[in-house]
Amino acid sequence: MNLNNNHQQWPMPQQQWQPQQQPWTPMPVWANHYSFWTQQQMADQQRQQYMQAEHPEAVRAAAARYQAEHPEVHQASAARYQAEHPDVNQAAVARYQAKHPEVHQASAARYQAEHPEVHQASAARYQAEHPEVHQASAARYQAEHPEVHQASAARYQAEHPKVHQASAARYQAEHPDVNQAAVARYQAEHPEVHQASAARYQAEHPEVHQASAARYQAEHPEVHQASAARYQAKNPSARNERRLRPWIIKANSAFNYNFGTAYSTDKMITLELVKALQSMLHQCNPYIKDFKTALQKVPKDCKDYKMVIHADKKPAGAHKGRFNAPQ
Repeated sequence: MNLNNNHQQWPMPQQQWQPQQQPWTPMPVWANHYSFWTQQQMADQQRQQYMQAEHPEAVRAAAARYQAEHPEVHQASAARYQAEHPDVNQAAVARYQAKHPEVHQASAARYQAEHPEVHQASAARYQAEHPEVHQASAARYQAEHPEVHQASAARYQAEHPKVHQASAARYQAEHPDVNQAAVARYQAEHPEVHQASAARYQAEHPEVHQASAARYQAEHPEVHQASAARYQAKNPSARNERRLRPWIIKANSAFNYNFGTAYSTDKMITLELVKALQSMLHQCNPYIKDFKTALQKVPKDCKDYKMVIHADKKPAGAHKGRFNAPQ
């Protein structure tokens, strides 16, 4: 065998393919395959960067078209991105709200209308965590809308009178000066309401009114005297009546005046009754007859005349009980 001749004839011609034989194909080397894949990926990235830099509107249009055709893919991708980058999502939302406040307000109002329980729970939680913000906001709203605040307060008071009364009483106890100033201002602006209320209270509680009047007279006698003088000047008939008929007023009668006694509620004694009693005593009472007889014996020129009753000296032959001294 001649090896040199065989070497010279290399490469040998390919054998004809037979159906019974397997085809042979050269396998690529792994390094070459990875290099080709890497180059292809870098080319795609460069193409994307070029499109985004040179043709952003085309990229946006393609993204919008893809989102419209595959909304579920876009939503899943956006949710996954928000979960991985919450700070970026929050900044984007805040920036969008600043640029489109009307869209944000409309969206918030629509959500509140659809989920009132969520809105109420969120508002209550925020108020509990930030009471100073809530109070400042409420005060600012009341200043800007006083009619809404007044209507709301009136409606709440009508629905919860016990709560309103307890709150008013607690506020009065904590701020007596504010309460007194408010009462004085209301009395000055509505004197007829104050007078009607005072008259109704006096009628329902006469003992409280009498005790208060007596205490005031004792503390301010000059005010009482001035008031009495002014009343007498305006009502001369009442003054003459007290002077001529002192028995109709216990303060001017023989009784001792007591400030705690309700003299004004006693029934007045009429003049006819007094005249009838006086006539009966003049006719039937022996003491009055003796006094009248003694008065007739008084000399006209006597200026100091006294009538004395001696209980230990009794007329002879008379019953001892007839001449007892009056008690």
